[in-house]
Amino acid sequence: MAVAEHLTNAERRALGAVYTPAIEAEAACTAALRHLARAPADAIVCDPACGAGDFLAAWLAVAGPPARLVGVDADAGALARVAVPGVEVHHRDALDPGWGDGLPARYDVIVGNPPYVRHQSLVDPLGRPGRYADRVTAAVERLAPGLGLPRRADLAAAFLVLGVSLLADDGVLAFVTTSAWLDAAYGVPLGRFLLDAGLCELIERPAERTFAGADVNSVIVVVRRGADGPVELRQVGAGTTRITRPDLRAMPKWGGPLLRAPAAAPLFGCGVPLGDSCRVGSYLITGADAFFYRPAPGAIDPACLRPIVKSTRGEHHVVIGGAPRRWLVSTADPARLGAEEERAVREGIPARSGVRPRRIWSAITQEPAPVLAVRTMRDRHIAYLNPELWASGELYRIWPPDGIPASALAAFLNSSVAGLQLEALGRAYGGGGGPLKVERMNLVQLRIPPADALRAAAPALSAAFAPLLRRPLGTVGEECGRTDRDPLERLCADLLGIGVGAADDVRGAHAAAVAARVGRARRVLSS
Repeated sequence: MAVAEHLTNAERRALGAVYTPAIEAEAACTAALRHLARAPADAIVCDPACGAGDFLAAWLAVAGPPARLVGVDADAGALARVAVPGVEVHHRDALDPGWGDGLPARYDVIVGNPPYVRHQSLVDPLGRPGRYADRVTAAVERLAPGLGLPRRADLAAAFLVLGVSLLADDGVLAFVTTSAWLDAAYGVPLGRFLLDAGLCELIERPAERTFAGADVNSVIVVVRRGADGPVELRQVGAGTTRITRPDLRAMPKWGGPLLRAPAAAPLFGCGVPLGDSCRVGSYLITGADAFFYRPAPGAIDPACLRPIVKSTRGEHHVVIGGAPRRWLVSTADPARLGAEEERAVREGIPARSGVRPRRIWSAITQEPAPVLAVRTMRDRHIAYLNPELWASGELYRIWPPDGIPASALAAFLNSSVAGLQLEALGRAYGGGGGPLKVERMNLVQLRIPPADALRAAAPALSAAFAPLLRRPLGTVGEECGRTDRDPLERLCADLLGIGVGAADDVRGAHAAAVAARVGRARRVLSS
């Protein structure tokens, strides 16, 4: 059944309306049925964001007619397309207070695919004046006082809170949600809230994406009110793992350590956090990339230009150098830009939000660093040496501890021991080749050997690293089979304290995690 055909693509994105394949809707309903304590025919079932009724139809397909079947949505056009026998539909925003007047106060089953809308893109589905984000925040505070869900949370997080609040005793919720919350900071309070509510299953498809029309990965969240046993992590086609609630509660985030790179878990008990040993600088925000980044000097005074590596696309050698590929415009005297200053003023660049806070709009001050780490990676894992101290754009800047050569630190950061950790620390996206984005707060948690150990091993690290400096690095899968990096991998495993014998296992786990992430982005679940 097609969904939201009455909406334009832009309207679908604004409202988070995403078609769920019938096989996934039925999988969620089957999971709910598995935990339902009463006969399905006696159950009261609701989808609070039902769209065209796909999940209500799925419930009928797997469980038969319930005692009452309720669909709610703020999109009247979608409700007009509901063609599910016996359903009662209501045109309301289920996050509003009083939306349930005349409806059951509690439900035995809550199913659905709540809207996927990022906090900065929230639009009121009923077109009311004011900030819809304020309505969402008020709803969460009303439904779960003290939860403290940040405003940056996805709209689906608010619907998870709503769904739990609607459950009767022993009631079951099964939502297909974006898996972003498993990696995001707001996922910490949300995950603990779900654990307290009775989280009993997380179900994902590690080999494929659910949605063709959205660049997200998804997970089925199953909650049974009152459940207090281990939580089951079901990976379709890859088995089931049972995790105790205390162990799950102790994890800072669940996405990477549980789903993408569980083999990385032991590494986080070794060494020291990168941020404790090294100074780590963030990536550059110019506020107007098209103006400040130049492919060639042109007519600009050379004194107003700095060589810069903006991104690592096409940069497969560890050492950054040679002829600059990009130039960064930066000067404390805008008048030296001549006609370019006039153009900037004409286009309003000095007044842009990302430019205005600078004391002099044209002066971009950035301390260069000898080691650069990638913010967004796909199928390659490379940390760069920056001996000429170019400026850097979409990379993190790292300064080694005193007395440790940049090459020694870069050697460790290029190992699979580091790469596997990043798979667990970062956030994976569904489309665009399956990128992994690593924020600074993730990078500083990466475990490295203590400074004394790095310092003592610096000559050995530099020697083991040397063969990699003489050639371009391939994909992680290709590098897994390169024997010239064996000494580096074994030395890094030993330095972190997991032993030389674990090096091959870590390389294999790193290659497998990257292959799964990238491969999943290329495959979409068929309906």
